[in-house]
Amino acid sequence: MRRMPPFGLPDTFEAEPLPQPSGWGISVSKPEIENELEKKKLFGIELAKDHANAFEAAIATFGDNTGLALWVSSNWLSDPEVIASRDLYANTVGVKSKLLDKNQTSVELLKIAQDKVHGRYTAEARDRLKALELYAKLQGFLNDALINNSNTFVNNELKVVFVKPQSKEESKQIDVTPTEIQEPTTPINIKLVKSA
Repeated sequence: MRRMPPFGLPDTFEAEPLPQPSGWGISVSKPEIENELEKKKLFGIELAKDHANAFEAAIATFGDNTGLALWVSSNWLSDPEVIASRDLYANTVGVKSKLLDKNQTSVELLKIAQDKVHGRYTAEARDRLKALELYAKLQGFLNDALINNSNTFVNNELKVVFVKPQSKEESKQIDVTPTEIQEPTTPINIKLVKSA
């Protein structure tokens, strides 16, 4: 015995596919682009520059037309004109092999030390400290000669100036090492003279 669906409605139905908006499916037709060859070359140059992805390069080429930029970023990546333009620009300008100067290197080191994702540092603490140390050395904040971890103090120089009040001669300056100083047996009058 076959059971009847309630209220006389069928127990199955067929769903028709929803219409897709333009720019969202596989069947997107090629848009009309003025000066297409020139735009392909410009897109290739923008790809060779330091853009994060192809969409940013397409936005730089086409401005505010995001729909066209989206289509170009997904369809022109393997175009021979785009590839040739990208490679020619990269080889001519040398974008990939550009050496960093002192300030650019310092900025990169600070990025390593301060980079966070979701409130957490991306580099480990020892790597961040090493990046900050290299930054300080590069900027001249840290000098290896100034770092002295020893507890001993050595005075390498001692200057003693003897002055006789009766004579009109100029005072003589004598450099004496600390081991040569002996305790005087007779009192000596010492006058300090500020040298220029």
